[in-house]
Amino acid sequence: MDTYKVGTTANSTSTMHKIAAKPFERKDFSFDNEELPLAVIQNVVVWRFDDFIENETYNRYLVLPGLRGVGKTTILYQLYDYLLKEKDISQNQILYLSCENLNERFKFKILEVLECFLKYHHNSTLRTLDKKIFLFIDESQYDYNWALSGKIIYDSSNKIFMIFTGSSALNLEYNADSARRLLKRNVTPLNFRQYLMLKYNFSHEKISDALTDLIFKGEVEKAMEYEREIKTLRSLRPLREIKKR
Repeated sequence: MDTYKVGTTANSTSTMHKIAAKPFERKDFSFDNEELPLAVIQNVVVWRFDDFIENETYNRYLVLPGLRGVGKTTILYQLYDYLLKEKDISQNQILYLSCENLNERFKFKILEVLECFLKYHHNSTLRTLDKKIFLFIDESQYDYNWALSGKIIYDSSNKIFMIFTGSSALNLEYNADSARRLLKRNVTPLNFRQYLMLKYNFSHEKISDALTDLIFKGEVEKAMEYEREIKTLRSLRPLREIKKR
């Protein structure tokens, strides 16, 4: 066990005294690979959509937990639009459910709603379904058994691609059986570079490298150069206001 005393660091081998023996580098820190910003999430899902449409795939049960307001509902609408306009998927092959809105009106179960949809729009059941369906479940934590419903749907038909979104509590609400089937990706807010791109149409691939060099190497020149550019942008109107004219 290390002991620490002021003024005795010269020949110390303790972790605390040796931690600054070399400069910090990015590789000295760990990052959670399951946490992805919104823009990356969209690309990941689109790739899996394309694979599902063209082939039989096991990766058809996605769970996207994230904070409120991070953009989970927005990405579902964008994916809906992608299927309609880019992949020519019929509207009756896509079911979007807002569990929050349903919960305000009556008690419901995701599985029962899906079964009604298949019965009245496709004259089918989970086991007899013969066309591919896309199921978007927003704020799924309002159905406490959402994970069980997902497992049953996954096991009953290979024709349904499911996306469940919800609060970060979704991380705690599925069991081992569901975990073996689903693919979870936490949705995080935009980083600074993505924010600049969306608001000011400013993009520079090396801005992250400049910030990393500033933090870990103390190199300030490039960071200062980008700071001057960003200050100039902040004096301009956001891109969305320019486009409205």
